Amino acid sequence: MDKIVESQAKKMVTIQTDSDGKTLNDFSDTWLHNDYIIYKQYWLYNYTNYQDVLTKNAKPILTEKGPYSYREQWTYLYDIPGSICSNGEEFTYKKSIKYTFDQGTSCSSCSPNDTFYLPDIIFFNVADQLFDPVGFCLQLFNVLNAAFGNGYQLPSPDECIKDVNGLLTLLDEAFCAPENITFSFTVEQLSQLFSTVSLADGASPFMKITANDLLYDGYTGIYPSLLNGSILNILTNFSNTAKECVPQLSASIVLPTVPLVSIIQKDKPPTEYTVKTGIRDYSITGTMAKFNGTDTLPMGKNGSPSWWRDYECGNISDTTDVLYTTQVYGGSTTMTYANISNDYECTVCTNETAFEASRLQGSNGDFFHALLKKSTVLPTFIEETCRSLNLMYQQESKVEDIDAYRFIIDPNTFKTNEPGNCGYCRQLPRDMYGREKGSYCLPDGLIDLSGCEQQNAEIVISNPHFLNVDQAVTDMFPDIKSNAVNDMTTVDIEPTSGTVLAANKRMQINFIVKNYSNTTWENLTSGVYPMLWQNESFLIGPHALDQLKKNVVNPQHLVKLLCYIVGVGVGALLMVISIISTLVLFLYFGKRRDVIKNYTNGQYISTIDSAYGTPGHPASTGSGSTIPRAKRKD
Repeated sequence: MDKIVESQAKKMVTIQTDSDGKTLNDFSDTWLHNDYIIYKQYWLYNYTNYQDVLTKNAKPILTEKGPYSYREQWTYLYDIPGSICSNGEEFTYKKSIKYTFDQGTSCSSCSPNDTFYLPDIIFFNVADQLFDPVGFCLQLFNVLNAAFGNGYQLPSPDECIKDVNGLLTLLDEAFCAPENITFSFTVEQLSQLFSTVSLADGASPFMKITANDLLYDGYTGIYPSLLNGSILNILTNFSNTAKECVPQLSASIVLPTVPLVSIIQKDKPPTEYTVKTGIRDYSITGTMAKFNGTDTLPMGKNGSPSWWRDYECGNISDTTDVLYTTQVYGGSTTMTYANISNDYECTVCTNETAFEASRLQGSNGDFFHALLKKSTVLPTFIEETCRSLNLMYQQESKVEDIDAYRFIIDPNTFKTNEPGNCGYCRQLPRDMYGREKGSYCLPDGLIDLSGCEQQNAEIVISNPHFLNVDQAVTDMFPDIKSNAVNDMTTVDIEPTSGTVLAANKRMQINFIVKNYSNTTWENLTSGVYPMLWQNESFLIGPHALDQLKKNVVNPQHLVKLLCYIVGVGVGALLMVISIISTLVLFLYFGKRRDVIKNYTNGQYISTIDSAYGTPGHPASTGSGSTIPRAKRKD
């Protein structure tokens, strides 16, 4: 009977059309038209002592408020039969998500207009390019290099300030008249001037923002007006005066762009997935073959961003296609932005290991393949984390009276010292947690997503409340207390069909806060600062639940019942046969007297060997206990 269930599950849990070739089978139709109840809920932190954090190097004091709840509506876009490839083994579709604020599932005191003090993502984007001398130096070099016919190679970050200050001095001495010295500023002085002017205009590493602007509508803060006002005036005056000495100095410094920043990307285009249909192998049903048209995650080829692979170890075939190589984990590598070589130990993170970070693995979590076992490991691509990670069995559970297996994220996922995780490491932008600037990997429990975020914003994710995060991080936030039950991602799956019955995808969004020397913000402690935590919850809807019961659960119960009935029936039949046989034998032996050769007085005398007697000691049977027999002939 188990074989029958397995056989039917393998056939049923596949993506394909019915025999007419025009309509989807029940499984596919239920998946693409599911009625899951999906919410994304947010709890925002508030930095109540942000002024002391800025000026006194104080530890942040945080409060938390939420949930601010948004209902999700998923829409799947596909075409039948066009979405199914010619051999029937792959299915392509697009998924879009619409968000609607839901007051009913938000906390009673939660309003979209609630205000919070939080680290300002845009501030640090601007500061890295203008207030940080190295960041500004790299931009200024491009302008100055143009004056010399682009004859200089872009220096490394460590050498930039010295080289550019040398160019400024050269321009002063070679091109400008003594009475018109224009390049007397050093890179550091210009950068400090930008920060001073910005501070006067209200720039700060912390911002006051409403929940709605942070989560949904988006914000730009003061920076569009600041950049196009005070900062632009400084750069314009600098450029115009410089051109009087160096007419060929035509290039201008590119001002930082200011995107509309929000946690929910409401205008994000639909994501395209190509997945395996499982018609030839049920165990790969739903496994991703392509993400937005490519069979790997973005790797910096042909002008695309690089999510993870910003370094090369040794010689590999696609080195020439990688536009920017700004980070080196290990190996003998020449960085593309500089004419210098940096040697590292390639044994720490080989190309093969590093490439695992960019590999598409597993399903996207909509559903899983059939016939899961407790030993099954489920690779799953989670778009918010820009990577695949493994789900592993934790315990049995029950959802809507259906037996399920609960899976959780493999704890090793967040351990940066695990050899298989080296591809997810990036260089530290500052000294932090006892690690030097330029070294690799944040402490355990943190994943740096800066490679795949807007404007390379230095977003870092973790479990909520820093669950299982290195103590070096948590010591800075004594008010945050984690809970192993409530701060963990869980997925409850019906194992026969691979259907997700319920899930809680919990994640904390943090940001790398940095100090800037020779500015008002030089006392700020560099590190990972929490912004908010979220829970995206899934619960199977009534239609999908009915289909699951109809096609999987009830047939399973029927099979078990039949097995029970058949088993009991056969057992009962054997019992009846046994009883009847016993009765027959009892009656038969009640008539037949076993003759025992007791030779008495020249006659054979039989005794009844009763069921209640013992051999040789028959029980009393009353009258007629002996039957006369013929005498023996001598």
